[in-house]
Amino acid sequence: MDGIREELRNTETGFWNGFASALLAIVPLQFVARLKTLCERTDRHFATLPLWPGVSFRYAPIGGVPVTAGTSALVTDHQDHQAMAATDAAFAEYCRHLIAATIPEIGQLIEDKGYVRNIDETVIPNASLPRLDPRKSMTWAEVWQQMFASL
Repeated sequence: MDGIREELRNTETGFWNGFASALLAIVPLQFVARLKTLCERTDRHFATLPLWPGVSFRYAPIGGVPVTAGTSALVTDHQDHQAMAATDAAFAEYCRHLIAATIPEIGQLIEDKGYVRNIDETVIPNASLPRLDPRKSMTWAEVWQQMFASL
């Protein structure tokens, strides 16, 4: 787990190379953004963070009119020098930080609640193991159950 944490932090490892392009290629195939009206019979605007790719906004100057449609500016990715919409860049950066923050949480969870499953399917419980035993593990189902148990 420490090795992956180091790769996440070190810009020289190339861990994140191509991440934004890959993310933006798969997101539209798996997710659709739908914005819901917060209250009935209202046309008040609200903001979403992170900026979802393709989201635009309307800007009303202090004087009130004219209302201007806002579009995202371009951002150049320093790793592959590819220009992308600022909403795409903001979304990719949000996802990168979400992943970088989640991996240490999973590592901590495995340290605190992980166990060793032997080849013969016997289990050595967490209480019988040193805190940093590298053999500790959990299934993905157990990780997600523990992470979202309080919800």
